[in-house]
Amino acid sequence: MVLCVAVFPYLTDTVYSLAIAPAPPPPLVIADSALLLSRSLCAIAACVCILFLTQQPFRSVGLRPFKKIDIGLAILTIGVALGAHSAFGYIVYNIFDEPATIEYARPSGLMDWYWFSLSHIANAGAEELAIWGLLYTRLRRLWHRQELLSMIAPAAAFAAYHLYQGVAPAIMVFVFAMVHGLIFRVSGRLWPLILAHAATNIWFQS
Repeated sequence: MVLCVAVFPYLTDTVYSLAIAPAPPPPLVIADSALLLSRSLCAIAACVCILFLTQQPFRSVGLRPFKKIDIGLAILTIGVALGAHSAFGYIVYNIFDEPATIEYARPSGLMDWYWFSLSHIANAGAEELAIWGLLYTRLRRLWHRQELLSMIAPAAAFAAYHLYQGVAPAIMVFVFAMVHGLIFRVSGRLWPLILAHAATNIWFQS
């Protein structure tokens, strides 16, 4: 169910975008943000339903009361992710030398920024909850705490539906996801991942 609501819709977009050439022009910021927001809220609603149906507490998927430490951990997550990007990015982008496959619509006015930021915050919450809060925790129990495999599988699923950006960006998304997984495994808190994810997306796509 998690895969159906949080992975497959974006994966089908990836398959579609790879099958067409040239890439379509970027949509209007508000229209693009509205689509992303609606998908994200649907994914969040489905994940919350799973938690209620299984009578699983929110804290078991990392949704603990927000604390100041979450901001510090978010900054740490961004720092480690950018460090990993610096360490591996040059090699990856040189091996898979390819033109950009997508152009984002850039926000300009106040309303653009409002919907742009809101949609990316919701998207970060949906993806981190689905990938690490639910998928990772369940795979970890299913595979008898095989930590590495339980972390690689969700990170690979997350990277797979970013292939529309190109092979090199998808590999770097996998690296970023592994960083998020490690932070989640150590801290058991989802808020730092959501904050870091939202801040990174807003920064790179604005």
